[in-house]
Amino acid sequence: MGSCRGFLLFNEQPHFLVIWNPLTGSSKTISYSHIVSRIKIPLVINPDHKVPYGFGFDASRDDYLVVLSWPDNYNQHHLDCFSLRTNSWINLDAALPKSMGTWKQQFYGLFLHGAIHWLCYSSQDYIDDAILIFDLKERSFSKISMPKQLVGCSPINLTILGGCLALYWYHDDITEIWVMKEYKVPSSWILICEIPCGNYLPLCISNGSNIIALNFELGYCVHTDSLLPFPGDVKDKDKKKKTDH
Repeated sequence: MGSCRGFLLFNEQPHFLVIWNPLTGSSKTISYSHIVSRIKIPLVINPDHKVPYGFGFDASRDDYLVVLSWPDNYNQHHLDCFSLRTNSWINLDAALPKSMGTWKQQFYGLFLHGAIHWLCYSSQDYIDDAILIFDLKERSFSKISMPKQLVGCSPINLTILGGCLALYWYHDDITEIWVMKEYKVPSSWILICEIPCGNYLPLCISNGSNIIALNFELGYCVHTDSLLPFPGDVKDKDKKKKTDH
């Protein structure tokens, strides 16, 4: 379901998340059944009980956070997050901006520059298509406008290429790839390439300009190995050392 600093996030039925470091073998299982039990509108979630989510790192608190969104009785989305440092759920009491009424088909958020990013569109005739941002340090929302050429387009997906936010969509057997060269500057959106074939998933930029893409329709995650431990593991080791002495 995603990765952050060497950790991979998995979904385990019925209502569990697993964070795993494949290099060290460390893992942590998290239940989110309490969030599913709050959802009073079954049609909002699919048969697998997936909800919009994100996985990222809060450098200000040296903590990894899993963020889940859930709709209340009025279909207004709220956020809860799980802190690996405290090993507990935190009710953020944060609601999505009302102007952002609907999620795109992509439920997973992408971590970049200390924030999680989702692709959303307005409930008002697609006039406010945007990338929704949740800052993990400030615990606040903001948004970035999409290129005007892509407003209302579908299917469209969000990814990260070369450390930049990027969008790609398929039309007329062509895959367009757009990149925001300067973070949070909508005027920096540029169309970097058109692949003369549909259903291509861009993975990364090589040598500064070459796009490496995969002709694949399922989700894909680029992962870099890391020896980083879970925050709680560091704390437990320190306690053990003091006890041993």
